[in-house]
Amino acid sequence: MAISHVAAQVFEHQIGSQFRATPHAQAVRTLRFDHLPPSAFLCILKHTPEITQNGLKISPNDWKLFKEIKDKSKTVLQALKAFKQKATVEDEE
Repeated sequence: MAISHVAAQVFEHQIGSQFRATPHAQAVRTLRFDHLPPSAFLCILKHTPEITQNGLKISPNDWKLFKEIKDKSKTVLQALKAFKQKATVEDEE
């Protein structure tokens, strides 16, 4: 089974394992939801996050995974850029 777009509420990293709900840019007091393509998410949380007054808090294990991905994001972006360049060169041939 293939994964299609996923409708999800968008949160942004605040500090530590805390994330805050992202407000919608065009509406007051409206939280942002997006249809995310499969390339926009790397994993699914293993544990249900704790809902807080300002957003949510993820489990220590999920925080560890998030931190590992965030710390290596520069390497991942470089790999994706190289992959895109290679695909462009192959398409031109």
